[in-house]
Amino acid sequence: MSVEIKPAEKKDWEFILQLRNQKDVRLACHDTSIIDNKTHIEYMQK
Repeated sequence: MSVEIKPAEKKDWEFILQLRNQKDVRLACHDTSIIDNKTHIEYMQK
């Protein structure tokens, strides 16, 4: 398996949100709630 780490671009934001909202990922986070699209976009624009 090959993994490449690159800066997140706007086109990646939806994929990042999908990953973040997966149950196993949420359970590993401090905030385990499902993140809505509006909140995610506001965070990514920082």
